[in-house]
Amino acid sequence: MEVRTEEILYKQAPDWLPLECYTEFEVLDGRVRWPLGLRLLDLLNSFYTTKHDSSGDFLDFIDISTTSDPVRTYISKEAIQMVMVSQTDLARGAGADPAPKYPYVLKSGLLVLIRLKTYTLSGFMHLSEYETIQDVLNKDALFVPVTNARIFTQDNRYYGDRPFVAVNKRHIIWVRVEEEAV
Repeated sequence: MEVRTEEILYKQAPDWLPLECYTEFEVLDGRVRWPLGLRLLDLLNSFYTTKHDSSGDFLDFIDISTTSDPVRTYISKEAIQMVMVSQTDLARGAGADPAPKYPYVLKSGLLVLIRLKTYTLSGFMHLSEYETIQDVLNKDALFVPVTNARIFTQDNRYYGDRPFVAVNKRHIIWVRVEEEAV
C-alpha cells in the first residue's frame, strides 16, 4: 500500500488560479479550477485531463468581475481570445514546480506583434532551435504563449502589460515579427 504524505496530497489537490479571460465582448476576471503542478497551457490546451479541472472544452471559472458575489461560470475555450496571468511569479507556467517534471527545452524569444479582432499584443513568442513562428502556429495546441505582453485595444489605446498571455490561435488575424531573437 502506497503511503501518501500531506505534501503529495496537497500537490494533487485542485486550487483556483487567478486569471483574466478576454472574449470579443467582455473581460472576465476571476479564478479557474486548476490542479497544482499542471502548467496553465497544458490545462488550456487539454493536454492532460484530471478529475475536477478545466481540461475539457469549458473552463470551470469563478467570475468576480460583475457582481459582489462570485458566480460559478463555464466559459467556452473557443470563445476566449486570450487568457492573462497578472502575477509575475505565475508567468513561467502556473504551478511550475522548482524541479519541473516535464522536459525543459531551451528556447529563444522573438518579439512579435499579434493582431486579434479586438486587441493587439506586442510580446515574446518563444521558439526552440530551428523552429519558426509558423511552426508554433501550426501545432495542434489551441493556445500559444506570449510573455512580457503589452496589450492595446481595437482603437490602438494602451490597455496594460501582463507577464504571461495565452492567445487562442483561432482568434489570431496575423502575427508579425518585430525583431530578431533575444
